[in-house]
Amino acid sequence: MKKGPVYLVKTKEGLVPVSHSRIEYVENASRMLEFHLTDGRQIKSIFMRKAFEEEIGTLAEDRSFMQVHKSFMINMGCIKRLDGNSVIMDSGVSIPISRKNIANVKREYLLFAAEQYR
Repeated sequence: MKKGPVYLVKTKEGLVPVSHSRIEYVENASRMLEFHLTDGRQIKSIFMRKAFEEEIGTLAEDRSFMQVHKSFMINMGCIKRLDGNSVIMDSGVSIPISRKNIANVKREYLLFAAEQYR
């Protein structure tokens, strides 16, 4: 079992612990969080009462994660490539980058990638 930070997803079945390293990206869909995992599984949260940013606050504190769009938080360790105004994830999913975020996303990803290869 991998050690490391864990995010507790509030689901209908109760709290589901998900290791940060297993999260490919999180999507805010109809006021519910959809956690897309590296093994292809999805975990859906219950209805959110708070804003997306507040709900995923603890995840945002992890340097591996970055919010690239108002509805998407991605794990930079799962990026296959940056493609203009979107990010292609390891799973092949294309995630949009908001226009105002493009320069920041590229800069943050380059810093992240540089740190990985030290």
